[in-house]
Amino acid sequence: MATARGAAGRRALLVAAACLLWPPRAAPRARGLARRGHAGPEDSCVYLGLPRHRSNPRVNAILERAEKRFNQLRLEGNLLLGQPKTTGTKVGLEDRIYANTYVDLGVAEVVGFDYDYTLVRYKHTMLDLIYNVSCALLMSKFGYPEEMAAELTRRGYDPQFAIRGVAVDLETAWVCCLTARYRVSVAYYGRQRVSEDQVRLSYKSRMGAGRVGQEERRARLKPLNDWFGKVEACLLADVVQWLKDRDIPFEPKSVLSDVIDAVVSAHVSKAIHRQVEKNWSHYAEPGELRPLLEKLEAAGKKLMLVSNSPYWYVNSGMSHAVGDDWKKLFDVVVVDAGKPKFYTDDRPFREVSQNTGRKKFKKITSIDRDEVYCEGCIGELMRLTGWGTTLEDGYVDGSKIIYLGDSLFADLVEARRLFGWTTGAIIPEVAEEANAQSTSDMQLAWHSLQLILHCLRGCQEPRRLGP
Repeated sequence: MATARGAAGRRALLVAAACLLWPPRAAPRARGLARRGHAGPEDSCVYLGLPRHRSNPRVNAILERAEKRFNQLRLEGNLLLGQPKTTGTKVGLEDRIYANTYVDLGVAEVVGFDYDYTLVRYKHTMLDLIYNVSCALLMSKFGYPEEMAAELTRRGYDPQFAIRGVAVDLETAWVCCLTARYRVSVAYYGRQRVSEDQVRLSYKSRMGAGRVGQEERRARLKPLNDWFGKVEACLLADVVQWLKDRDIPFEPKSVLSDVIDAVVSAHVSKAIHRQVEKNWSHYAEPGELRPLLEKLEAAGKKLMLVSNSPYWYVNSGMSHAVGDDWKKLFDVVVVDAGKPKFYTDDRPFREVSQNTGRKKFKKITSIDRDEVYCEGCIGELMRLTGWGTTLEDGYVDGSKIIYLGDSLFADLVEARRLFGWTTGAIIPEVAEEANAQSTSDMQLAWHSLQLILHCLRGCQEPRRLGP
């Protein structure tokens, strides 16, 4: 039960936490943060003085130790935290593997890859292309003003506006950012930020604390988890803002639907693919893909490629990245897979002519590594290849299959849930986050915050508060 003494101790720690969130750079005495009567000869270097409890010596002892440790961290952070010890070659943060479960690569028998944004990684020029093609489709297919398409194309895609994982409100056309607890923390209508009061009124939660319930999220918010989702968010905001600036009346739901359809059409029409094929060096990141595939093959791994892109595009890109003989490195190549239906539907495979790209009509009863297939499904793939183990209850164990892709929902979730594949995501943004978290300032802030939280918990424990 909370007591007056406990409340006073918590207030003391909240003051300290507030100071932590905005650490002063100048001498704290001038800022009024150092506690009078407790500063030593090095007073000009003290960064923070914690308040004291009026009558509880045990709480004050905790505060005293925390204050000392906190100031040590602030003054000698790099020395106290130290540097991690490494042996051999140091692997950059952008090249590391981050796992949330145990994965033994040694027992893996099959390694599979998505194609776009996985085997072939694109430059930001690719997002510029998607944005411009989608603008043109809004004009030609959906009847939007020609001057709007021209202006937005001239301005171009803004990489600073949105990140992957934002959501769009299907009712208001807002671009929203959700917290880990499913609260809408920030929303934009066009390029203008929606006021906090308006956000709060729009997302009244039955669950309390402003959280959006699961049913409401599914019905109202569309997550943009794919790499090109950043283009959808930016284009939607730009179109809405362009219409608002000119006082053109519009229905937000219709504009949102048109923008999403335009981006999808840009992919389905293959207009983007044809542009990229003309100049791979301009749109694709260089990389050392062939040595990786050869190393996996030498280790006895079977390799597969499952892509939603057509064969002519996959062949062109892989020839550019690996060489004209790229197909000999793979045991199975599936194009036009139609993921996520590849995981959820029961469809037969069809063979694709490598000369014309046309689909053949014969029934597929076995997988030939020299051929290319399309459509199909994961269950049929495992049956025809013999990969995985069928258990007594009919469940197929695919735990020795590893599949890497870029889309959580289109590539990874169903393969793991239905067939037990080990899945991994290729997420370039992790490198930026990891590099930011590894800076000395971030490390120091994190350790300092943990110290304050530990101190706060200690002060809140009744057994340590005394009578």
